[in-house]
Amino acid sequence: MFSKQYFVLGFAMFSMFFGAGNLIFPASLGLISGENWFFALMGFLTTGVGLTFLGVFALSKTEGSAFKFAEKVSPKFSFIFNSIIILSIGPLLALPRTGAVTFEMSVLPFAPNFNPWIFGIFYFGLTVFLAIKPSSMLDKLGKLLTPMILLTLVLIIGVGIFKPFGNIVNTVNLEQGAYIKGFFEGYQTMDALGSIIIAVLVIDIIKARTKENERNKALLYTSIIAGILMALVYGGLMFLGAKSGSLYIGENISRTLLLTNLAVLTLGNMGQLVLAILVAFACLTTSVGLVATAGNFFSKHTKFTYEKIVVASAIFSLFVANLGVDQIVKISIPLLVLMYPICIVLIILNSFSNIFKRKGTYIGAVIGAGLISIIEALNALELKFEYINNFYNAIPLAKAGYAFVIPAIIFSIFFTFIIRDEN
Repeated sequence: MFSKQYFVLGFAMFSMFFGAGNLIFPASLGLISGENWFFALMGFLTTGVGLTFLGVFALSKTEGSAFKFAEKVSPKFSFIFNSIIILSIGPLLALPRTGAVTFEMSVLPFAPNFNPWIFGIFYFGLTVFLAIKPSSMLDKLGKLLTPMILLTLVLIIGVGIFKPFGNIVNTVNLEQGAYIKGFFEGYQTMDALGSIIIAVLVIDIIKARTKENERNKALLYTSIIAGILMALVYGGLMFLGAKSGSLYIGENISRTLLLTNLAVLTLGNMGQLVLAILVAFACLTTSVGLVATAGNFFSKHTKFTYEKIVVASAIFSLFVANLGVDQIVKISIPLLVLMYPICIVLIILNSFSNIFKRKGTYIGAVIGAGLISIIEALNALELKFEYINNFYNAIPLAKAGYAFVIPAIIFSIFFTFIIRDEN
């Protein structure tokens, strides 16, 4: 039976995963998938929610250690793997995206000619100030904003479902189908990658607040509550995006502008203003958390101090943020398709670590998945080689978007028998 504490923990977990960046993908996916929006949603939920919480479960099997998660491959690989994840959810992608989303949703609608560099200097300067001098006020602000964002989204989605403002239309066929498009678009939330880091915090919180014999149940119920909240928000926004098809299909509308327009269509100008304010503060709290995470990690494993890493991350993010949200999303695709198959196989193996105990199993699975992810990353960079792609297309499940599965299985079996575990 659910207790009040599980709901509190569930909302806390939701707030850790769900930032303003997660808002911009479902609506645009619904718009381009049209009448097939539900199948796109299923794909999006597979990687954006299902894989994320399977990652949390996998971390619970490693005693909440991100390093143990990949250590069975090798300690050096674990450091590189975790470093790439920290950089991805930090200065390379997610951190600058918070600044870009804030500018496009909270500044541009009200000041179309405002200089993005001036805003970026202010935004990331404030991020550095708050990260170096942490304030309990920021933590309280984040806890206050999560229910407010949810309430605003409930209003937008609830009103939008019943208010007549557009219609779902037939769209052009997606190249790989709506489910596959949603599956890969779910990568963009970066929540499955982030789960490896965030789960450490979640598990520590559960350990501090529950008895030892209640921790597994608390983690399960907490994950269910957070997952349901995310799924409902994603589903609602995707439906509204599909419903706006008769208004925007065929137009080159950005993800952030689409979400802003949906707020106006449902709640009027007040909805746009409230959403803009909440997104701004939510992005800022996320930004501080991300830059602090990068600072903590690299200050422990390199010779650089926490302060220098925080400042360097913010400066780098300033330049990336000025590329704009859609451009950041575009350049993130090769890195994400490179990382996700490896992440998926490690999540699965760690989730069933009582079955998969051999070091070779982990090494083989990573090699098999990694070889396929390299091909997919090259394709994302438009560096296509015909003979390699012919081989890739012949792999079972490739057309369904799971080309890495069979190679990961074959290599894991092979390496299980040729690599002996050290006693």
